[in-house]
Amino acid sequence: MKLPIALPIILALGIAGLVQTQGSAEPVEDMPKEVRPLDAFMRRKLELSRETLQGIVTEDFPLIKRSAEGLEKMSRQAEWEVFRLDEYSHMSAEFRRITRALAKQAEKKNIDGAALAYMQLTMSCVECHKFTRGVRMADVKPVKK
Repeated sequence: MKLPIALPIILALGIAGLVQTQGSAEPVEDMPKEVRPLDAFMRRKLELSRETLQGIVTEDFPLIKRSAEGLEKMSRQAEWEVFRLDEYSHMSAEFRRITRALAKQAEKKNIDGAALAYMQLTMSCVECHKFTRGVRMADVKPVKK
């Protein structure tokens, strides 16, 4: 399958992933108190992800690059480090690698490469959120800020 033909499928899956993430989020008041400060931070991450998708569907390469760089910057902030676990650290490093690849594809004005990197980014988010929900269910305490 050629990548340009796959582009609509990739974008549809990305949109579905974002909608699913938004729809499954717990209301802030139902979250444990130690998790609530992350709400605004994670909503900003979701906003940057949406901006990335917008940039891809409109071929706005500066927007793709700016939002990818914003996501990478967020991943280096203290709020990002929810758990001090090796697996979480590896997932964060992979997220940063993908955001850099996405920004590089935007610099190259490679829409297919950017779309593929965006799908990888979305899957990275989904996998990490599944992991953190599992850790929370196991009652591992988040890092105190």
